[in-house]
Amino acid sequence: MLKKAGIVLSMLMVLSLGIVPVALAADSGTVNITAQGDNQEIAITVTPPSHDFGVLVASTVNPSGLDAFILTNTGNVVVNTTIAGENMTGTGVPWVLAGEDEGPAADRYALDAGLSSGTAFDIEVTTVAADLALGLLAADIQGFGLQISAPTSFTDSDVKSGDVTIAAVIP
Repeated sequence: MLKKAGIVLSMLMVLSLGIVPVALAADSGTVNITAQGDNQEIAITVTPPSHDFGVLVASTVNPSGLDAFILTNTGNVVVNTTIAGENMTGTGVPWVLAGEDEGPAADRYALDAGLSSGTAFDIEVTTVAADLALGLLAADIQGFGLQISAPTSFTDSDVKSGDVTIAAVIP
């Protein structure tokens, strides 16, 4: 047994001494690469740019019509669009935009949107963006409308105005 162990040990010593690092010569090459950016342009237009709901009576609903506005994807990519509103202000007391699942109240109005491809104002517009038209291809158009639900009472009869924002993103 001793003899076998000695042979193994001496073989290990020979192997470990037999490895000598060798320096290799270096060389390099060049690769020319090219690329082109895909100019993804996100762009939409909404016409007309404004709408006057006129004089509202407390607790009434006044729709614009489901095709009152035309949303056009003027970019070169498919987009999803969202809609959000804001409080309406003027020289008097502002009208607060109702939140999700809220209705009109004193000096609080509600706003809904609907697509011309549908039959109802079924998109609740709040200060938080909600889906409007999805999957609009480049050059696609989509009609939509707005419906305002007047406050249940008014502190004043001053003219109020506010913005509705339509935004587009690549899905």
